Amino acid sequence: ELVYWETSKGTLGANAQLTFGEMESIVTFDEKGEATITYTPVFEEIAEDRTIYVEFDLTGTEAKWSDSSTMNSKLVPLYEDSDQPQSIPAVIPPEGYELVYWETSKGTLGANAQLTFGEMESIVTFDEKGEATITYTPVFEKVTKELTVNYVDEATNKTVGTQVLTLEADTTIISTNLFTEVPEGYVLAETGDVFIGANDSIDVKVRMVSTTNIIGINYWDVENNKQAGEGKVTVDAGATKVNSSQLTDIPEGYELVWTGDFDINDGWIYVEVRPVATTQTVGVNYWDIVNNEQAGEGEVTVAADATNVNSSALTDIPEGYELVNVGDFAITDGWIYVEVRPVDAETKTVGLNYWDVVNNKQVAEGSVTVAADATMVNTSTFKDIPEGYELVWEGDLQINDGWVWVEV
Repeated sequence: ELVYWETSKGTLGANAQLTFGEMESIVTFDEKGEATITYTPVFEEIAEDRTIYVEFDLTGTEAKWSDSSTMNSKLVPLYEDSDQPQSIPAVIPPEGYELVYWETSKGTLGANAQLTFGEMESIVTFDEKGEATITYTPVFEKVTKELTVNYVDEATNKTVGTQVLTLEADTTIISTNLFTEVPEGYVLAETGDVFIGANDSIDVKVRMVSTTNIIGINYWDVENNKQAGEGKVTVDAGATKVNSSQLTDIPEGYELVWTGDFDINDGWIYVEVRPVATTQTVGVNYWDIVNNEQAGEGEVTVAADATNVNSSALTDIPEGYELVNVGDFAITDGWIYVEVRPVDAETKTVGLNYWDVVNNKQVAEGSVTVAADATMVNTSTFKDIPEGYELVWEGDLQINDGWVWVEV
């Protein structure tokens, strides 16, 4: 075809219109006022229309062509002189899958894309015949469905959170391991497999995380080698020990063998107890006041909470001795001090003058029996201190003329 006309002074289009005015500036006139300019034609070969062959290849897949064709691939020609879009051949994906897109190194095509020469021209390379081929392969994905998980507080029956799961389309049972977005402060009420069937949403029960734990207590009677009872104690959720000070349900009639911390094992603590003693054994130190020596030792059983022992309870007074005083004896560190004297020993009665040092007056008189040769009296033998008074001094007091001056 004629493309244009050319000369050294320029070119003219194949269908250009000529005027004197346009040509005047590029010619040289002679003396006769004439000028000549010569143009030669420029031709180009008329090319045939180009063609793009788009190949869709199923090789290596289990997909099939919808028209039952057994070929591995199909070609879709796109002609330069046609602007009519072409469809991608229909495909039957493998079971359980769907066609997502077609791909090549130059890009992708949607599963249902329409093909035109103009869109494909920029990504292909034509040969000398004006032809180009580009091959696409399919990309399949499993068919999926979405399941909305509603987390429901089992106490209030209110939804406290949701999660959306993407599952294979034929899924009917799921594990609670997939529930990864349980609301903060909650835990699953149940775990394991959950049937979902064809539902697109399910309710899952959750419960608030407890900040405390209830621990069982096994009270064990170590003396009788049997369980004395069971109890409970509430502790912080992360606690690994329970202190004895927290135990409020120790079985009646028992006391702890040990105090301090008890280890928690499988939600229980083991606490050793023993029957509470109802009596105590008190030692008796019998002291011979005549010879100033111990006459012997004995024992007496009294109530567990007793602080005194009455002389009437003494059943093992050393033979040949008698009590110097009768009445109550104070228990000190598990012992009482009891003064005795030989039965045939000589004694004397000493008067006690109780003198009120605050008001400077006598408040009472008393007496105490001592050995006949005694020169001192110990205040521990005084059984008649006036009510409402206390001794100013304790220990040995001097006997003077048969009397002892006792300041109170």
